[in-house]
Amino acid sequence: MKHTGLACLLACLTIQVNAADGQMDISDQRVGPILSSCGSSSNEHVCGPGTMERIMSGNAWNRRVWDEAKFCASCVYKGAKWKVFGFPSAHALYCGFAPWVEESLDSAGMCNANGDYKIGSYVFMAHDGGIYLGKNGPGSGYTWDHQPQVQGSDATGFEEMQITLNPDGTATMVYKGTTWERPIPSGKGIDANTKFRFGCATNSVNSGFKGLEYILGPGAGGVTGGEVDWQCVRNTGPKDRNGKTVQDWCEDHNNLKDGDESNYEYLFNEGRDDKKNKLGVCGDLGLCWCCKRPRPASVCPSGTAKLASGICIDQEKQTLPQCSPTDSNAWNTVIAKCSARGASTCSLAQIEEYYSDSSVYASLGDMTGTWAYTSSVTSKVQGCGANEHVVFRDRDKHSQCHSNTGCFNGRYYRCCGEPGYTACKGTRLAGPCATATTCKESYYVELGQGIQCGGFALQCLATGPLCNPV
Repeated sequence: MKHTGLACLLACLTIQVNAADGQMDISDQRVGPILSSCGSSSNEHVCGPGTMERIMSGNAWNRRVWDEAKFCASCVYKGAKWKVFGFPSAHALYCGFAPWVEESLDSAGMCNANGDYKIGSYVFMAHDGGIYLGKNGPGSGYTWDHQPQVQGSDATGFEEMQITLNPDGTATMVYKGTTWERPIPSGKGIDANTKFRFGCATNSVNSGFKGLEYILGPGAGGVTGGEVDWQCVRNTGPKDRNGKTVQDWCEDHNNLKDGDESNYEYLFNEGRDDKKNKLGVCGDLGLCWCCKRPRPASVCPSGTAKLASGICIDQEKQTLPQCSPTDSNAWNTVIAKCSARGASTCSLAQIEEYYSDSSVYASLGDMTGTWAYTSSVTSKVQGCGANEHVVFRDRDKHSQCHSNTGCFNGRYYRCCGEPGYTACKGTRLAGPCATATTCKESYYVELGQGIQCGGFALQCLATGPLCNPV
């Protein structure tokens, strides 16, 4: 069943249903893109804004769905995130990216409505055996890496899955705070210039995804994301403006520094076609060729620096307040600390980017030879074993795998996040933990824990008994 193009409606819909009426209480449901191809007939799948469900009976790898949007690190969209449903009854659902080929020419790739499970090159495989990472597809050569150390199965349900495409053609995959850097598959023609397509291989009736969102990239005219509807700029059309194409005319507005127009960000409505009644990336029909919306906050919070990729990163090294070489929960604690701030522990790629730009990190004196935790469990050349993650040494930019157990002298981490995450650190205090009264480097106040010895606090305090957060 073909939909009328790409409907990217980045708005937030909240549905409150009275549980006493015997109906589900669904809240914070996000309206997202509608897949352009939802199967070859209407009795296979049902696709809606941000959702897809297989309604065809039987469990078999014989159906696929996909979208016409193009993805790359510099495109309008650079990735996607979604949640699967239907488990534990379902056997599996595989979603991810494959090189973009014109649909009519791609029967051997992703765009085969009756295709099997070999769906793509970078794939999250939600399976009754847990989480698998699909690779080396589509088609011949497709294989996978099981991740038994990552909790998440059909018995307990799956959380949000996210894949982001990198400038070199590789991909970063994230699930429950764990990051995998996936290398370019061999023999698939993928390089830094490759455009990708998103799609899924379905297996089981009454299973699918919900909450699908496309992650905006630099091609969206400087857009940094958000949940505000695009508005149509009505005085544009298919003709040139002052010798410029409509796309250049539209996106040049993002360079305005003064006036009311500078309070908006602008996006060329790629994909729209009034003759074919097709929606564009703004979700508008008619003669809308250029869209605008209020510009979201794009400034990194105090205490962080903005990387070239647009990610904000802690400038100061964060440490765990209590550190032991035998602490089996050390790495998991680091992951949880950043998550509590609405951020993520920086991946290997983000840490490497930080230390590759001398204008970002404080000084060469910051390179002390100590090791950093990262959220990555694979590098582009090495896969870590169970209960291991990648650590990074700043002095020589060396990385290797290390056990999740243990916290050691000098071991640190940094949190990374989109502009707007909580870059909060507790105020440090001086004196013994029980009697500290003045601010100094050694101690801090953390919400719910009183005065603690160690590094920075990782949760915001509205007020504190001794010092307010900086």
